[in-house]
Order: sequence, then structure tokens, then C-alpha cells
Amino acid sequence: MSPKKDVNGKKASLTEIEKDFQNFFQDCSTSGLSKFQLLQVLFPLKVRKWKNPAIKYGIIGLVIVLVVLVAFYVDFFAWHLAALGRITLGHVRSVWNWEDLYRAKCLISGKMSSKENGGSQKMANTGIDFKDCAVCENIDKILRISNTSYNFLHDKYLLRSAPVIITDVNHHWTPSQTFPSYLLSLPDLTFSHPCELQTNLLFKSTDLRTLLHLASQATEYFLHFRNCDFEAVKASRSFIRKPYFYSPHLEPPYTSWILMSQNYPQNSYKSLSFLNLVIVQQLQGILEATIEAKDACFEVCGRHHVQLAAGEALVLMSKLWSFKYLPASDVKNLSVTVVTETHFL
Repeated sequence: MSPKKDVNGKKASLTEIEKDFQNFFQDCSTSGLSKFQLLQVLFPLKVRKWKNPAIKYGIIGLVIVLVVLVAFYVDFFAWHLAALGRITLGHVRSVWNWEDLYRAKCLISGKMSSKENGGSQKMANTGIDFKDCAVCENIDKILRISNTSYNFLHDKYLLRSAPVIITDVNHHWTPSQTFPSYLLSLPDLTFSHPCELQTNLLFKSTDLRTLLHLASQATEYFLHFRNCDFEAVKASRSFIRKPYFYSPHLEPPYTSWILMSQNYPQNSYKSLSFLNLVIVQQLQGILEATIEAKDACFEVCGRHHVQLAAGEALVLMSKLWSFKYLPASDVKNLSVTVVTETHFL
């Protein structure tokens, strides 16, 4: 058969198929079949279409790519996915305690320190070189400044990860009622599930409402917890106001911490794990804290003791510094501290 005849034959067969489909659809339209019955009749054609691997896996791949792009580039979904991940980790902690891995300096045993390796090896959990510790080796004390701006903080402190205390933030808690009692009036917060919590009030409890009831009546206690639920973080904004130096271009804090303690004279520092740009604000009482340079930088930059009074704030970058606080031993005055974590660009 010649090529010309072959082409004409294919055209003829396609024309016949098209006529058959037209007759088929005319018969369907005049048969009085319902939409559901028509779908049942046409279902084998749809199944055959999906049997084509290229179409099937192409559509699946396109859906996966779209989901990933939405999750990473749409802030609303990215925030909720991150919060869901933190909540999930909080629930599985009773089955698998991942906190040791979260706080571990190195997940690979037998790893040489940066100093032993000539200072060229990157630190596993911070991703910085030993030579980068030069930015903090000449910090003798944490400076206290006032009447500042974000641009000044960014250029003088944040770019080199230098911690600083702002003395005129002036965010106080007016004790018309105890702070735990006030928190109980915020249902979005009290009925949430903190992703991190530590206290001496109850053994292995994550029931925040019960803990706040106990704290409102206790005289010797400490309690700190981290809000990861979106509604809980939103509710905490009623008493965690943005400092005056907080730049409008920065995202709102994606998580918040609340630290409360009173008449707890144990000389045992409590470690908190922070990420990104950290602002520690003292609302009531006095906070005694220590910040330490991480990993091999500790040998160069050491640790610094800080004391925050009500209305003051400590600003630091968590990539280089770790944070510990000492629960208040004051018998009469409750210490209330709030901490926010913000993505830093």
C-alpha cells in the first residue's frame, strides 16, 4: 500500500470514529439517561485514559509540585504547616523523647571539634566556621542602650550577632490581677497545646489550663512554655506588644514563650532552645539569665550574665548564642518574661 493510500485510510477511519461518537452522544441525549448513568457508561473510557503512564504520573507530579510551592511560598499555609509539625512533635514526645537529639551539639558520635580540626571544620549544629567566632571574641559585656532604631541595631549588632539590652522598651504588666489568672481569661491560649513546657507544678503534664490554675494559687514554682498554635500565638499578642524598634518589614513572631517564676530558690538554670531573631522582654520582676556562645565559640566568646528589669529587653541571634535563665527566688514578686522568635532576613 502506498503512503498516500495509508494516509487517506487513516483519515477515513478517524472520520468514521468521529461519526460513531456523534451518533453515540445523540443516542445518549435522546435515551433519557441520568448524569450518573452517563458517567457509568463513560467510566471505562476514563479508566483507559488513566492507564497511560505519561498522563497518570504527569498529573500526580504536577499536583505534588503545586502543593510544595503553596506550602513554601504562601505564608498562611507555611505557617500552619510549621505549627502542625510542632504540635505533632509535642504529641509524640510521650512516645519518643526527641529533645535530647534537638539539643545535641552533634548527632554523629566521635566527631572532632572545630578546634581539634585546625579550625576549618564546620560546626554540625550551627553551620558556622570556627573563624566566624571572631565576631564575638572582643565582647566583654552585654551593652545597654536606649532610644535606638532598627537600622542602628541591624548595622551595629544583628549583622555580627552581638547581643544587646534595650532599656526603654517600657512594656510592663500592670498587676490588677495575677498574670496566671489573666492568662486563664484567654481561651485560645489556655486550651492550646504548648510544643515545649517545663514546670515543677505537675509531673509530665501538658494540660496548660490546669497548670495555670495551680500557678495562680502557688507561692513556690516556675513554669515556662512555648506557644506554637497559631491561635495561641495570636492571643499572646494581647500582652506581647511589638517593641518600638521592631521594623515593619519583619514578619510577625511565629512563636512565643512565657516564663513565670516566684520564690524558687533552686540554683538550677533552665535552658530554652531558640531560633532566628530572639527578643526577650521582661514584663514584671527581675530576670537573671546567662547567654553562652555555642560550640567551639564558647572557648573564644565565653558566657555573659544578664539581668533584666521590668520594661527592658534582650535582643540576640540564636545562631551564635544559647540562653538559660534562673527562676526567680523573690518571695513577694512574680517574675514574668515573654520571648518571641522571628525570621531574620
